[in-house]
Amino acid sequence: MSIILNPQIRKSIIALTDANIKALPTTPITLVAAPGSGFKILPHIVHIQINDAAGVYTNINATYAACFLYYLGDTSQWTNIGIVDDSVYTLTGFTSMFAVAGIHSKTLPPYTDTPTDGNTGVDWVSANTIGSTLYDNKALAIAMDNNGSGVLTGGNAANSGKVTIYYTIEAL
Repeated sequence: MSIILNPQIRKSIIALTDANIKALPTTPITLVAAPGSGFKILPHIVHIQINDAAGVYTNINATYAACFLYYLGDTSQWTNIGIVDDSVYTLTGFTSMFAVAGIHSKTLPPYTDTPTDGNTGVDWVSANTIGSTLYDNKALAIAMDNNGSGVLTGGNAANSGKVTIYYTIEAL
């Protein structure tokens, strides 16, 4: 569901089922549809909430795992350094969100050149490249990288998630 807050800023809320969450390493979920030729989606703030209180997820790669936003059709064009990214943070960042029972959330703040969490890097990366045709008419999606270990297992049918994104559509 997309809601136009004003002619510039839009809001989209996507519900995730237990099956959606488990399949994220192989099946990305579209958050915002492709905007049309000559336009790109510029995400501003993203909030993800995972409720795995009914059963934690397993089959998480012990070396590396990440959950991130990217432009659908080009996995090399991530929009951020990861909602939880174990190459930037520690493996506990991913496991605490998906493998510890409870309700967990993370908000990526508005674009900044300075990381808000004290880690090296920036919170948003490729989404703010001005004039790039790499983002032309690309949908925005959420996905996981489980380092070749496939889909998540475990969980419970009662588990759920929600992604809320504020964004604008900009001409290239």
